[in-house]
Amino acid sequence: MIDLSNSKILVVDDEPTNIFVLDGLLSANNFNVITASNGKKALELIKTEKPDLVLLDIMMPEMSGIEVLQRIINDPETNELPVLMVSAKTDSEVIETAMNIGAIDYIPKPFVDIELLARVRSGLRLKKNIDHLKELIESKSNFIRTVSHDLRTPFASISGFADILLNDPDLRKKMTSEHKEFLQYIIETSHYLIGYFNKLLNWSKLEASRIELKLSQVKLTKLLDTTQMIYQKDFELKKLSFVREIKGDIVLNADETYLNQVINNLVSNAIKYTPENGTIKIKGYCLEKNNVIEISDTGSGITGISPDDLFNKPYHTSTSGINDEKGTGLGLFICKKIIDAHGFEISFTSEPGKGTTFIIKC
Repeated sequence: MIDLSNSKILVVDDEPTNIFVLDGLLSANNFNVITASNGKKALELIKTEKPDLVLLDIMMPEMSGIEVLQRIINDPETNELPVLMVSAKTDSEVIETAMNIGAIDYIPKPFVDIELLARVRSGLRLKKNIDHLKELIESKSNFIRTVSHDLRTPFASISGFADILLNDPDLRKKMTSEHKEFLQYIIETSHYLIGYFNKLLNWSKLEASRIELKLSQVKLTKLLDTTQMIYQKDFELKKLSFVREIKGDIVLNADETYLNQVINNLVSNAIKYTPENGTIKIKGYCLEKNNVIEISDTGSGITGISPDDLFNKPYHTSTSGINDEKGTGLGLFICKKIIDAHGFEISFTSEPGKGTTFIIKC
């Protein structure tokens, strides 16, 4: 249960009697009360005292409660502060205005003690939950930043050492073509991961609300080469056929690392939900003015979730794969964010027991 004792409440009212009554009631219930008799003083106290909730009278001289509320909501530093409007005025338009601006509730005068305390506690619980959520988000961002930063250096070293080995004249004479291919794969994969960690560092600062893209002309075949290298062992373990049907030389104006992440997420899901001896196919072609990428599988299909929920809910439940593979439930949400940032479109078709096809229009 959330502990609300000693929560700081700012009471704003131009009537001394009302302040006296509210101060007495709230203090008797273990709340820490500060008061202001006008809007200007209230805004100063919000900055200096940082209350957990504001009880704000609507009808005040000089600066009305509506004006004070508007300033609270317009200020990025205070716009999450819960505000309860208190007034004897019963004009529904004024009440509606306050609620539309951002007040969380309205309490009429004369108020009932039990009702007022219940709404105050409800508002304080909202504030506590918001603060807790912000702490979790900051903790997650710090974790992503730390992990991404710490892993970049060893992968850079791996890439550097592999490059030295690959380009050593004496060693090259002793290496088979397969050895050279393995070293080249280590270098390319390390570069990809370093780029990926750099993107995570950037994304953690943006909280996934705005993705900064580094656009370039990217060949679809290059993206698929990377994907095939990464998942080749998975294809072999499940005896999956990986088919590529690319019509023409398709070049995309995209962020290579981010778009690679989309394709990899979709292929990873296809592997997860496709039984042994199945097929994963990637098609690339031009349709009117768009380049189209289709990633299809012969897996179990998608059931019980709408397209909006599948792409837009960040934490929907992730079902286990054919071999009980686990997922985070985050992959398609991330894909949608990346696709939207590019101005592309993503959709899917699915038939239970026969498979799923994801369609990206670029």
